[in-house]
Amino acid sequence: MYYLWSCLLVFYLTMALSEIVGFPTLSELHRLTQLGQPLYQPKLNLIPFSAGVDLSSFQNILFFVPLGVSLPVMWQRFQHLFPTIIAGLSFSLFIEGGQLFTPYRYTDINDLIMNTLGVIIGWLLARFIFKWQIQRKQGENLDWLLYFLISLVASFSLN
Repeated sequence: MYYLWSCLLVFYLTMALSEIVGFPTLSELHRLTQLGQPLYQPKLNLIPFSAGVDLSSFQNILFFVPLGVSLPVMWQRFQHLFPTIIAGLSFSLFIEGGQLFTPYRYTDINDLIMNTLGVIIGWLLARFIFKWQIQRKQGENLDWLLYFLISLVASFSLN
């Protein structure tokens, strides 16, 4: 069961980075440089909720719930809320930072807040509603970091 959850998590993260977030692939980055277009195109919103809350805010929450569920279900280190928040916040920061290099995307503080809220809701679901966990590998492991790295490489390699 652990390996099934692992595959689903890698698939979720890869799709998150390549399809939903829209990070350019290496071939797309190469094409942009060949055309002389800038790779760094920052569009920022650093004022929380300056335009209010809209549908995309709720989509961001829903999008990060699976991450919040997966982490505590799969790894002992995420049984406590704080490490789960840090992992979700870090993934969200990576996405928002990457959008500085993604044409037609905005780096938005609202997304960071809502993504983190989605991770918290996912953690609460996993911890208090589902109250189950899969058979974990024993001892301290860094599989979770490996899965993020695999997803990152895959998302930049997909065409």
